[in-house]
Amino acid sequence: MMHLTPIKKLERFLSTDTTYLARGSFWMSLGSIVNMGIALLLSIAYARYIPKETYGSYRYVFSLLGAAGIFALPGMAVIITQSVARGFLGTYRRANRIIFYGSIGISIISVGASIFFFQQNNLTLAIAFLASAIGTPFVEGLGNWKGYYDGMKAFKRKTMLNIKIKIFYGISMLSAIFCIWFFYLPPTIATALLVSAYVIPLGIANIFVVRRTFREIPTDAPVEPGAIPYGVHLSLASVPTTIASYIDGLIVFHYLGPVALATYSFATAIPDQIKVILINIANTTTPKLAQREFTIEQKKDLAKKLFRASALTALAILGYIIVAPLIYTIFFNRYTDAIAYSQVFAVSLALFPFGIFGNAIRAEGNITKNYILDSTVSGIQIVALIMLIPWYGLWGAVWARVTGRFANNFFSYVLFRY
Repeated sequence: MMHLTPIKKLERFLSTDTTYLARGSFWMSLGSIVNMGIALLLSIAYARYIPKETYGSYRYVFSLLGAAGIFALPGMAVIITQSVARGFLGTYRRANRIIFYGSIGISIISVGASIFFFQQNNLTLAIAFLASAIGTPFVEGLGNWKGYYDGMKAFKRKTMLNIKIKIFYGISMLSAIFCIWFFYLPPTIATALLVSAYVIPLGIANIFVVRRTFREIPTDAPVEPGAIPYGVHLSLASVPTTIASYIDGLIVFHYLGPVALATYSFATAIPDQIKVILINIANTTTPKLAQREFTIEQKKDLAKKLFRASALTALAILGYIIVAPLIYTIFFNRYTDAIAYSQVFAVSLALFPFGIFGNAIRAEGNITKNYILDSTVSGIQIVALIMLIPWYGLWGAVWARVTGRFANNFFSYVLFRY
């Protein structure tokens, strides 16, 4: 019998083109591994050299900015990838400009928050939000070059650019952390410095990369008919999802305070990094999904493949649950109280491959299904967060997030099949 390589064995088990996934996801996963390495290094520095209250305030700023990210029209990122994959490169040019101007709304929210906290005599958050206002459009509004390279299937080029940017960002953040620790900076200055060290390098890098991508695309490149309006619809549909993704940080901060938010952030940090790797693997399927229409039999076949993939994901999550106490004891010994929260939160990733059903729904262009999926799942999570955090504290936040992710998996599957 012919000897099968590990890739071929996995291909037979999943009944899919794992060679394509391996080629695309290799570069994306390489970028994610570098990102995880930088994130781990920064997390160790945060845990050892940044006071919990300062770190919690820093996380609160980006929770509010993340919720305001609806102004950056997040649904356009999907359209960029799909349209570029279909050969409509002009869609990227037009969508990118719309996203940038829309993201100025985030700056307006930042200025408004700054004024509010000045009136509340909270100078720490007031100055931090003011620091974020200038750079945010260049971070949120110009970051969609990743979707362009995904659509071009230029995973290697995207990864190498992303690695360089993340190293630049990591150096900036480590420099800020060192200054805070060495000069004993007060929370007011320290929080603003952390925010600035985040937005400045990413904003500068995005400007250079977007200019580079624009030079690659002819000015008369075609725009896919209906793509921009569909991207707006997807963005409107994703409003509940965007809010649900960040509202937990806002509620935890206001009910439990910055120290609790710092603990919660460390509890979710590693599972969220694992999620990034899984998202990158899933994103390699988007160009292919954009180029096909599914028959009933093909839908059934995809469901079988993802059930099998979920078995592999569940094993990986089990491994993390086992080693989590060791990781926190070695690297984050000031946050060992986050271990149990992190272990339970990681369970929410067990059925992550089902998220590809959501990619398929977006690719088929059914606006009604997109609205149903995003509003239903996000509504469940938002209601759960609002109800459970005041009653059960951080455990309420964790269980609400787990509930939201499983609801997303379930409804994505149902809407795709039917």
